[in-house]
Amino acid sequence: MHIGSGQKGRFVSMKKIQNGRILAALGVFLAVMLFCTLLSKAIYASGLPQVETQNAKTMTISHEVQATGMVKPTRELALCVQEGLQVEEVFVMPGDRVEEGQLLFTLDTGYLQERIGEKELEIKKRELQIATLQGNLDLAGEAKNRQMQRALEDGALTLVEAQKRLERALQDEEYAERELSLYVSDTPEGDDEEVWKSWEEGRKELDRRLLEARREREDAEAGQAEAYLQAGRGLEDNFSLENADAELGVEQMEVSGLREELAKLRSILQQEGKICAAEEGTVTQVHVRPGEKTTDSAAVIYADTSSLLQFEAVLDKEQKKYVEPGAQGSLVLGNFVTQGSKKIPVTVDFLGEADGTPGRFTARMFLPAGSGSIGQGGTFLLQVQSERFPYCISMNALHQDEYQRSFVYVLEETDTVLGRELVARKRMVEVMDFNGKEAAVAPGGIDETDEVITGATADFGDGDVVRRKE
Repeated sequence: MHIGSGQKGRFVSMKKIQNGRILAALGVFLAVMLFCTLLSKAIYASGLPQVETQNAKTMTISHEVQATGMVKPTRELALCVQEGLQVEEVFVMPGDRVEEGQLLFTLDTGYLQERIGEKELEIKKRELQIATLQGNLDLAGEAKNRQMQRALEDGALTLVEAQKRLERALQDEEYAERELSLYVSDTPEGDDEEVWKSWEEGRKELDRRLLEARREREDAEAGQAEAYLQAGRGLEDNFSLENADAELGVEQMEVSGLREELAKLRSILQQEGKICAAEEGTVTQVHVRPGEKTTDSAAVIYADTSSLLQFEAVLDKEQKKYVEPGAQGSLVLGNFVTQGSKKIPVTVDFLGEADGTPGRFTARMFLPAGSGSIGQGGTFLLQVQSERFPYCISMNALHQDEYQRSFVYVLEETDTVLGRELVARKRMVEVMDFNGKEAAVAPGGIDETDEVITGATADFGDGDVVRRKE
């Protein structure tokens, strides 16, 4: 069938319109697909943990020590009085400044007079006992002298007899040895059996006599030693002090002590029971109370304010690693360390283990003249720089596994079905030093090119896909 030119034109026009619609529909489809892809990637990416990273850097690790403590005196004075005296009034308390001669407390003078009377009566009793003992010793003196003389005579006689016995035994032994020697040198001649038999019997008899002589000499030596021992004991028993002698000495010492106590009590009574400071200072401890009796410990302890004060700080085991004698730090007096607090330069003069507190240490430092007051609190500050480490990272990047081994996560690019992506990789590291902010790790675990993860918006593990925080 023949198609006219007009119809042919309309057909071509309709074909173009149809192709345009197909292309438009395809474009819309592709646009929708692209949008869905981007939307799905955005949804996928939004679910990934966002991480912050840093590169390892060369730096020193700073260690800061903050230890609290108290200002204390370097020299304290103890004021003591006799035990068992009645306290009447107390005029000071810890923290008070006192001058030399200032009244600290008073004692009951009536009670003092009673104690003085008791001491005087006791002294008189003991003086009577001393007189009685001395009289008994004088009466026994002559008899004692006779005993001593007899002990000397008996001892000398015993020693003389023992010496004579020993000399006789030595002579008998020497004679037996000489007799045997002569007999042996005169051996019989010939082979007469009877002659030899008789000679052997004679030799055996001489051997027996020599043996007996030696035993007698040994017994005589032992007897002489025993005689010396017995003579010495006899002399010791008679020359030693008798019980009365020892008792007399004890009584004389007791009376001497009582007289010293009596003199002190009388001195206090002359002062009307007033106890005053011997030097100026600041009272740190008071151990007497009105109506109670004094004890054998110090009644009042006060610090010598003429000498420099010292600050005593308590350190734990970790802090002690960075503090040593001679270390220079600073001190802030007061309860708190704030911005702009006045810092006093100090030097650690002493460092040692705290008494009765294992694992705790005491650092002491003298304060400059005019600084601080006794009992005032404060904080000791010290900053110590380590050596320079080539690989330092934030403490936030450091983790530990169940075996207490340290590790970090670093960013790595890898190919996935969705293209090139970032994943977290676990790296084991060895920590060389650290503080509360930074840590230094040994070479080999990471280097300066690694991006170390320091924080994330969600939990992740080794090999998980992550993305950088926007």
